[in-house]
Amino acid sequence: MAVFVLLVFALVSGCSNNDKNKQASSAPAIGANQTQLPASNVTPAVNAPQVDMSNLVVSVDGKVLTKSELEKNINARMEMFKDKIPADKQKEARETVKKQLTDAFVARTLLTDEFARRKIEVSPQEIKAATDQIAAQMPPGKKLEDFLKENKVSQDDIVFEAKVQKFVKTEIGEKAKPTQKEIKEFYKTNREKLFTDPKSGKVMTFDEAKARISAYLQQQKTLQAFKTILINLQQKAKIIVNNK
Repeated sequence: MAVFVLLVFALVSGCSNNDKNKQASSAPAIGANQTQLPASNVTPAVNAPQVDMSNLVVSVDGKVLTKSELEKNINARMEMFKDKIPADKQKEARETVKKQLTDAFVARTLLTDEFARRKIEVSPQEIKAATDQIAAQMPPGKKLEDFLKENKVSQDDIVFEAKVQKFVKTEIGEKAKPTQKEIKEFYKTNREKLFTDPKSGKVMTFDEAKARISAYLQQQKTLQAFKTILINLQQKAKIIVNNK
């Protein structure tokens, strides 16, 4: 699966959980301008093309995800993992995939519009770097072409991933770098749990662990900052959700 998909799923799921604390709703992550649609008597989103609103899942500033399109994508995703999901877990897995794909549509649409607004473009070298990053996460012995095909990762997905990386570097970058104090506090708090061998009792020294701690904390701070950016974009957008 593309790196950006994993990132968006993780972040948007977090946004959704926050929204659920504010309202009893099964809607995907949405902002302050949301409109919950009843099963009938619905109206198109502002500036949206004329569509069958009974077929609407969500509209983001006029960009529409339809029920038929979502169902097609769910079926394709379930087909990919059909041999890995027990029969008694199929229904639950399907609902999870449905929410993930809906949330990903919202997040990707918001980000695509933001990239266009900021005129963010990527070079062939940046696209190659994104491709190499995906290749580095593949299972041993797996060819990149096979991996992309099996996981339905398109060239557009890779270009989008490159833009996400560029956007994150520009907007977050060094701001996510942990301080020495944060690194030392993490080591002190987790020394016994994470840095002590349970068999030998040998403790990894701070100097041995600090690079790993720094990378972990920077990743977590980057994810949190990116999540905040998504929430802000959601709050500015006109998002219409049909829960029926």
